[in-house]
Amino acid sequence: MTPGPGPARPCSIVVIGHVDHGKTALVRALTGVDTDRLPEERARGLSIALGFAPMVGASMVGGPRTLDLIDAPGHEDFLLAMAAGASAARAVLLVVSGPDGVERQTGEHLRIARLFSSTRAARPLAGVVAVTKWDRVAPADRPAVLSRLAADLAGGPLAGAPLIACSAFTGEGIGDLKQALETLAAAAPPLPDPPGAFLSVDRSFAAPGSGAVATGTLLGGDLEQGGEVDLFPSGRRAVIRRLEQHGGEARRIAPGSRAAVNLRGVALDDLPRGALIAAPGVFQSSDRIDVEIEVEADAAQPMKHLDEVRMLAGAGRAIATVRLNQGARLEPGERAFAQLRLASGQVCFAGQRIVLRALSPAATIAGATVLDPAPPLIRRGSAGRLAVLAAAAVRDRQAVVAALVDAGKGVAAHADVARLLGLAPHDRSWADEARIVDLGASELTTMARLDAASFALAAGLAAAHALSPRRLTTPAAPIRAALRRVHADPLIDRALARLVQTGEAREQGDRIGLVRHIPEASLAPSDLALLDELEARWREAGVTPPDPAEAAAEHPSAGDLIGLLEDRGRLVRLYNHALRRSVVFHRDAVAAALAALGDAFPPPADFTTGAAREALGTSRKFIVPLLEHFDAGGRTLRSGDLRRIAPPLGSGADLI
Repeated sequence: MTPGPGPARPCSIVVIGHVDHGKTALVRALTGVDTDRLPEERARGLSIALGFAPMVGASMVGGPRTLDLIDAPGHEDFLLAMAAGASAARAVLLVVSGPDGVERQTGEHLRIARLFSSTRAARPLAGVVAVTKWDRVAPADRPAVLSRLAADLAGGPLAGAPLIACSAFTGEGIGDLKQALETLAAAAPPLPDPPGAFLSVDRSFAAPGSGAVATGTLLGGDLEQGGEVDLFPSGRRAVIRRLEQHGGEARRIAPGSRAAVNLRGVALDDLPRGALIAAPGVFQSSDRIDVEIEVEADAAQPMKHLDEVRMLAGAGRAIATVRLNQGARLEPGERAFAQLRLASGQVCFAGQRIVLRALSPAATIAGATVLDPAPPLIRRGSAGRLAVLAAAAVRDRQAVVAALVDAGKGVAAHADVARLLGLAPHDRSWADEARIVDLGASELTTMARLDAASFALAAGLAAAHALSPRRLTTPAAPIRAALRRVHADPLIDRALARLVQTGEAREQGDRIGLVRHIPEASLAPSDLALLDELEARWREAGVTPPDPAEAAAEHPSAGDLIGLLEDRGRLVRLYNHALRRSVVFHRDAVAAALAALGDAFPPPADFTTGAAREALGTSRKFIVPLLEHFDAGGRTLRSGDLRRIAPPLGSGADLI
């Protein structure tokens, strides 16, 4: 037998509408649950906090499905609680009283719900309209009431949504409303997808015998009993003692579900509304957030640079200063990139929707999409940063990588890419799409940038060779300094390593050069003769070589030619630390000196510096750098003032 499709994912639906339009009574009629649980709510007859009730359908579209109805307060004094419920809902049940019609708070609730759900694609709000108190509308007036409601909602986010007339008192239309909600649940868009379990606490309370319990709609990943979570804003790590879903204990809860979480050793004060329970090690708190803001077309005022607003994110809220990336103001109907500066750290994720409200008079004026939840401090108006944000706004993985690399002189951090793409810090699922090159130390570049840096390095070396054609290599420092204006050091390092690996370049200490550059091919016959003469002079001098500066002063080309002999490895420059100067030997003289010391002091005989100087017939000026060179190469073993030859001697070629 082929197994069935199994239970469909839960669907959270926020129930919104003007105060006293019958939301709580309607939820009770749909689910049998009274969401007014607080004594103050029962006494006043209106909701002041979010209420939650599951509705399970027997044969819903797509298989059995649980609908989590989130009963949001209707009174404007508790609008922030309503926003907390709307922030994690997939769809909306708008409740409008048939006798009263659309009122002011109805529009404000719709505006907030739409801003939490809309994206750049400006998708319509998924919802159903329940026309309540239908028993109080005269039958003759009912067609006109529905017509008026349809007209009032036209042009808004629920234009064209089903209008279901119903009465919680008589039960009329409740079955039709359930069916409409089941159909809505099957078609509702998915919730935002953070890179791990992300539960914004919309309610918390103390449970007798268990301690603090937090509730919220789970996004992004599973929660499991006994698992670890991070808590924000405290930043502490905690363990889940118990999970509940729809009033029953659960071992594991999947994303999209309402969840009650009991944490071991956590006080109620650590779980205020807006606190976050999250997958460990995935999210970070930041006092700045890069966003794309869209000001409402009918907003009463523009958004200005450095305006202070109230930011609603998840179930949390914060005061933010708006720093527009460009320009001084954002007019109604316009959108732009901005950075929100916060007084304290907040945790968001790329792609999350937030709502911005003016402080005075209090009004919803804009929605925004989080592009970078923990951005770097970058100069306002930076073209490179604007390109990064533009790529992040359309969630183009390759464009995000390319923009970050361009903004970072050819280098980007793996963690920055993952954060902007809304992925976990160590997620590399995007890597193959972007043709990246791993630079180590958690950094990357693209193949295109590596190609460009390699070309620029080769061109720089060619130019340096043209200026000093007698040298095999050129100092690396000036080449690097010129490239550094466009390319970061890790990229320059990789470009050089690539050229060396492919046989296009050579690296000799702090000097580099192109393999195709052959200085001897361009030397005049007189210079070739001088090159041989200089090498012979050094070879014949043995361990008492001439001073390179004096030799260079004898002929205009001699300095470059001595350098060429060093580049070719025929001359060896050693440093005398005591005299703070270098001396240059012929490589054959170095090999002969070691052989002579081996003959004079066969192992395990020890010898002093003075004894070695006498054995070779040279001065302290030359014996000291020679012995230090042998020490460094492991050819002699030093203990205090004594040395001995380290067997086996090896060949002289191994010494250079």
